[in-house]
Amino acid sequence: MLLAIDVGNTQTQFGVFDSAGVLISDWRLSTHREQTADDLGGHMRSLLQLEGIDAKAINGMVAASGVAARLRFDDIPFMDGVFGLIESGIAPGGSHRNLSSAEGYTTWSDGLYEHAPILLADAQTSGGLLISVASEKAAELVSELEISGVQPRAVIGNIVDRTELNDGVLIQVEA
Repeated sequence: MLLAIDVGNTQTQFGVFDSAGVLISDWRLSTHREQTADDLGGHMRSLLQLEGIDAKAINGMVAASGVAARLRFDDIPFMDGVFGLIESGIAPGGSHRNLSSAEGYTTWSDGLYEHAPILLADAQTSGGLLISVASEKAAELVSELEISGVQPRAVIGNIVDRTELNDGVLIQVEA
């Protein structure tokens, strides 16, 4: 079975399809900024149980959203020494798998540092490394992070309507 998720600004839609592609059940949940992934996961598990669908039978997932990201590689901070390591061919296997997965929905601008893709697919990050805020609040956030001693901090891109990028592209990386 396949779980399909469409994340919108005001609601998130879920649907479960059988192996023949037939919609078995679908739901809409309100989208709230305060909701965590755990909250949604709990709601989803309850909805599946109510419909008699075994969550363990779901063996695939597809997600959609109306937004995409445009990143500026030159604005992304990296740890000292990382460029030397990557140029020596040192990169975790997980980074290569991440990159392979991202290639279907990511574009890389001409003139970009040749190792940019593998650097941005780094599997060693622990999550929580990005914060998305309205563009008019970015300077204030960076200032507050600086006051709090958070290192590094940078505005590295922006969220755009998916229609601004080529079909199927969710992440565009520019120099």
